[in-house]
Amino acid sequence: MRETVLIIDIIPSDSLQEKSPVLQGNAFPYQTIVVNGIEQGVEWIHNGYSPVPDAIVFDMYGDKEAGMMNIRRLKNLGRDLPVIALVAYGDGESSNVAFHAGAFDCLSKPVSTERLHFTVQNALKFQRMSRHI
Repeated sequence: MRETVLIIDIIPSDSLQEKSPVLQGNAFPYQTIVVNGIEQGVEWIHNGYSPVPDAIVFDMYGDKEAGMMNIRRLKNLGRDLPVIALVAYGDGESSNVAFHAGAFDCLSKPVSTERLHFTVQNALKFQRMSRHI
């Protein structure tokens, strides 16, 4: 069974291709669920919708304080999912905020397919090991 990654995008869009061209094709071998905004992401996890995500990629667009609060919300849903935060290019302060809020990793946008795949792969390995232990 393919592992599932929940993509929480802040800016609404009707097309997955518009949202994340990086997620198309065989280069990103995970099943993806794309939701618009933190509320839909929290609802997906809280209500146990299927497929159940194994990791989260969260676009921390905008306000750093809101981003930190939202990462904490995701971490407090009880599933202990690794959260990978996406931040604006060169925004070291947002990266620090994301790590302090409990993010597994933080990537600067635009992110390459290889970098995103590598980071998700590491988060999923960590998740599997945590469950095993």
